[in-house]
Amino acid sequence: MRNATGRDRGAPLVDLARYLAQNLVPGGELRLVHIWTPEVDFLFFKRSRRARRILREQDLSALETVLVKVGEALGRDVVVDFK
Repeated sequence: MRNATGRDRGAPLVDLARYLAQNLVPGGELRLVHIWTPEVDFLFFKRSRRARRILREQDLSALETVLVKVGEALGRDVVVDFK
């Protein structure tokens, strides 16, 4: 859905998630799927084999924490999942 400005709802959060993913693992090795609902933003990250080797558990935890905190600041519940 789009808001009054024509941007997708959840866009600032999704933009941040994509930016962080690109800087953690360059080359599209960490892909993002975003599902917006009126109550929750679901962020599903699909990791390539290379990304699974590169990213440690603490990297994923930090990414999740940042996105959840930013979502809270925007008044949104955020669910982050890494596959």
